[in-house]
Amino acid sequence: MVITDIAPHKRQLSDKTVCYSAYEYEGVVRRAIIDYKYKKRSQYAKSFALTYQRIIDEAGLRQKYDVYTSVPTHHHAERGRFDQVKRIAVPTARMEGVPYKQLLTPTRKTVYQHSLSEKMRRENAKGLYAPISSQLISGKRILIFDDVVTTGSTLGECANVLFEAGAEKADCITLAW
Repeated sequence: MVITDIAPHKRQLSDKTVCYSAYEYEGVVRRAIIDYKYKKRSQYAKSFALTYQRIIDEAGLRQKYDVYTSVPTHHHAERGRFDQVKRIAVPTARMEGVPYKQLLTPTRKTVYQHSLSEKMRRENAKGLYAPISSQLISGKRILIFDDVVTTGSTLGECANVLFEAGAEKADCITLAW
């Protein structure tokens, strides 16, 4: 996947949370994300990390966050695929000089969000995550990484959990919307 000039798409997920994305989830972008996630095309990781870095640059997000985290992959899902988002969030954090910390953990097994309606996605996401440590979250400005945002249910739930644990700010970044 070749990085081209991007104009980050900005979407308000709630009154406190914004999500920045690079591309629409269609065509070659959709195919590359699917291949990366399900066919374990790890060679895409570097391009995706550079895409995240371009979003950060183009949206003026540099130095606005204390820590980067990602939507955690559920343990049962990891058997079928690797933690694809963490594998590109960590090098992005390193390139940006921002610490990466896994701040959330899944609370239960669930079905994949992509197979659900918007209403079902919101219900499925409720209570799905818990903070690993409120001490790591309290007073922090946090950027949450994920690969795709559709309804915003998962990322919105992650942001809510971080706010409840004392985060000052919780925004999101994805490859596609």
